[in-house]
Amino acid sequence: MTTIIRPTVDFIRTIYRRDVNGNKFLCPKEKNKGKAGLFLEGLLGIPTSSACLDCVDGELKAFPQKKATSRSRLAKQAGLGEGDYIASQTVAITMMKPTDLPKTVFEESRLCKKISNVLFTPYVRDGDHIEWLNEVLFNNEHPLFQEIKKDYETIQVYYVENKVTKGEIGKYLQVRTKGAGGKAPKTHAFYFRRQFLISIFL
Repeated sequence: MTTIIRPTVDFIRTIYRRDVNGNKFLCPKEKNKGKAGLFLEGLLGIPTSSACLDCVDGELKAFPQKKATSRSRLAKQAGLGEGDYIASQTVAITMMKPTDLPKTVFEESRLCKKISNVLFTPYVRDGDHIEWLNEVLFNNEHPLFQEIKKDYETIQVYYVENKVTKGEIGKYLQVRTKGAGGKAPKTHAFYFRRQFLISIFL
């Protein structure tokens, strides 16, 4: 059996800064929103597999940014102005089952494991090319980590009281359905809100 060797988050951060940050790469547009992330994993030497974490000790999260307009409410709330880069969409963290919420404390959750050491790598798209921008490392020592915990517990209480999840619950974290929809059974996932992705880059 072939042993899959996973790099550390520190290692991929070093490679990112050396070989990727500030550079443009050909990455044609596709319906698959995760294409850029998979492309970056290849550049950084992260093997493809079904393991819980991308790296031996954490995660990589790539996401698109765009320039804020004068009408951008989120940019204004963060003290940013027209032309500043802000996250253009939410970022999926991990699948979840709402029925697990009542019996799972935050520290024992899959969510906690997935966000305890994350390298966030934003990019901007220009047609079929993307340019990677300055990265940020987020871990359990970051001030916003406790805010994510509070959101988890708020979502948890709401589910216990109402037996449903609601996408509006949570300031930086949310639960919503994931997938194509239609008649297929609904699946749920935790997402980082855009507010969070903007805040960690301030």
